[in-house]
Amino acid sequence: MKDIRVLSLGVMAMDTVLSVSELPRPDDFGFIESERTVPGGSASNASVAMVQLGLSVRQAGKIGDDHAGEDLLRSLVDEGVDVSPMVTKRGGTTFHTYIFAAAGGEHCIFANTGDAVTKLEASELPSDVLDGVDVLYTDFFVPKAGLYLARQSEKLGIKVVFNLQCPPLFMERIGVAREEIEEMMALSDLFLMGRAGYEGLCGGGTGEEEVSLALSRVFDRFGPADGVVLTCGEDGAFWRNGEETLHGEAYPVTVADTTGAGDCFTAGLICGLYAEGMGRADALRYASAAAALKCMQHGPRVRASREEVLRFIEERERKN
Repeated sequence: MKDIRVLSLGVMAMDTVLSVSELPRPDDFGFIESERTVPGGSASNASVAMVQLGLSVRQAGKIGDDHAGEDLLRSLVDEGVDVSPMVTKRGGTTFHTYIFAAAGGEHCIFANTGDAVTKLEASELPSDVLDGVDVLYTDFFVPKAGLYLARQSEKLGIKVVFNLQCPPLFMERIGVAREEIEEMMALSDLFLMGRAGYEGLCGGGTGEEEVSLALSRVFDRFGPADGVVLTCGEDGAFWRNGEETLHGEAYPVTVADTTGAGDCFTAGLICGLYAEGMGRADALRYASAAAALKCMQHGPRVRASREEVLRFIEERERKN
């Protein structure tokens, strides 16, 4: 395994997780069975997962000086993430969410973006923020700083991984223009998206042939060197690179909570591809295993080491 250093930039949040028996229909009632506040956010979840898998991770971003920001920062330090590039806004409000998690893994998320996380300016970053970095990872919720870092990374030969989790229309609501998303895609070496991002960006259906054609169009237009990946939950993931679309199946597990599974998948893919030096098929298995282990655990962050992921794969392959 190579010693890979990652700079992560994006959503960091405190999540209030409300466990419910089922998500209510419109105008109906739901009952909360338990309530807890835990650190989360897609970028910081991915950062923690990468540290768990053996990578060195530096977290960039902006928080408020409220209790949520203090708790979030402390949690990252406790997890072994380097928070030296972090910026704190005096009197600011930290990004926080309310996650309704139902039995069987269904969930919905309400987000209060605050006035800090998405407002980080490139000028607020430390001048040495990219020193020693091998991979830049971003969910692009911090567009100005994200584009600056991606442009610099291209000049420095640093791999850029962009994960579009939300559709462009949602991103526009937090101040990210479609043109900025497309520039970020063009700067990326590896471009990932979930179903929501895929539907908003590509439209169309999710049949295997339709997916392959849509990913081919994205790849041909933006040319990410390491390809385009679509994650589809229990339906696995599709990876377009050159002339071939590879489909990796998800591992069937007893689901406790799917929150953060996509972040763990991304962390596993970065680790498998860039640190472990795996081919695409093996990297997909590695990422899927990391996501599966997360789904078996409550909360948005995973507790799974590199050895546990490899052992999980070995045991599942042996059973099959």
